[in-house]
Amino acid sequence: MIRDARYAHTNLIARDWRSLARFYTDVFGCVIVPPERDYSGPELAAGSGVRGARLQGAHLRLPGHGGEGPTLEIFQYSELASALEPVANSTMSPRPACTASTATTYCSVGWFW
Repeated sequence: MIRDARYAHTNLIARDWRSLARFYTDVFGCVIVPPERDYSGPELAAGSGVRGARLQGAHLRLPGHGGEGPTLEIFQYSELASALEPVANSTMSPRPACTASTATTYCSVGWFW
């Protein structure tokens, strides 16, 4: 177990981020945390490994955890690569990425919706 770990957010990549965000707000009562995000540039391309990457989306606060609780990050790339049809028994599972600071460890898990 990672000492002092704290769940911060989960990142979802969507074909249509607004539709997926609407689903989470309507069904689960999530609330969009402004501002809407619009990222691009060499740092995003280097970090994502996607040449010319551009992401648009928003963070949604999960209900029941207060104003500083965990969020869903819902983004969509300006261009999507073709992918295999997702199946439940696939070995292509999400991979967590963690960063540690002196006070807290943050982990992010992302997968394609």
